[in-house]
Amino acid sequence: MDQIKFDAETHTYTVGDRVVPSVTQILQEVGIIDTRWYTDEARIRGTYVHEAIHLHHNGGLNYDSLDAVIKPYFDAYLKFLKITKFEYIDGEEIVYHEARNYIGTYDLHGRYNNLNTLLDIKTGTSAPKWAGLQTAAYADCLGMPMRKVLLLKVNGWSVISYKDYRDYTVFQSAAAVVNWKRGR
Repeated sequence: MDQIKFDAETHTYTVGDRVVPSVTQILQEVGIIDTRWYTDEARIRGTYVHEAIHLHHNGGLNYDSLDAVIKPYFDAYLKFLKITKFEYIDGEEIVYHEARNYIGTYDLHGRYNNLNTLLDIKTGTSAPKWAGLQTAAYADCLGMPMRKVLLLKVNGWSVISYKDYRDYTVFQSAAAVVNWKRGR
């Protein structure tokens, strides 16, 4: 397989010399994700919470260096780990679905209630409606583990399960439309 590269500045994935649409780009291009309601503050907060969790699992987090805005979300994550005994396998890994021509980076993969589980991390008051489609896209690349969103809040956490198999079909249709529009 050709080498996969990610340019964080432009949020562009390439396989060999070909640009491949990401899961998020696909959902945006077909009108499922509407970015008008996102704030830079929420986007930055989410990025830093993800980074803190990744560093925690890879031995590089200095807890005392966390920003006061990030600490409550990270503390909620630590409580989640303690209560659920979630077993981290890996995270922030790029997955590529060659047959459907899409790519993306999932948040967490591990064992939740002793089951192979994909966890997508969200920060805020609720999980977006499209999270089921996003998790289906990543799960399709990982061999269909359980799909959940871990919603981290300032005052705690909650887990939302996604079991609707139509999420796979809807995402696959969206990917087909975007690839058709892009001439693939």
